[in-house]
Amino acid sequence: MKDHGKKGGKRRGDRDEYDELEVWVPPAEEKGKPRQRLTLLAVKDDRMKVGDDELSLIIEVTYSADGEMHCEVCQTTECIHCGYAWGIRDRYTGNPHHSKPNSKP
Repeated sequence: MKDHGKKGGKRRGDRDEYDELEVWVPPAEEKGKPRQRLTLLAVKDDRMKVGDDELSLIIEVTYSADGEMHCEVCQTTECIHCGYAWGIRDRYTGNPHHSKPNSKP
């Protein structure tokens, strides 16, 4: 890694554990608008790509057959990325996340 003249010698996007992941470059901020950390980038079948402005990464979240969201970066089902993905799924499918897929009310 290059030394950029800052303490520690690494920039925010130069984290070793994320080297193989895509880097998210957020759009320029507009004056007077609050900063949005997460942005939905793509949805395909059981996967979502979410841009994380704080980590400067594109995060892939998958929805499994057993009704769980799984974050590929955090390696958990209980992170901010999974929560955001649940909100997107609930908003656009009308299926609240507390019910299993294909379950009857």
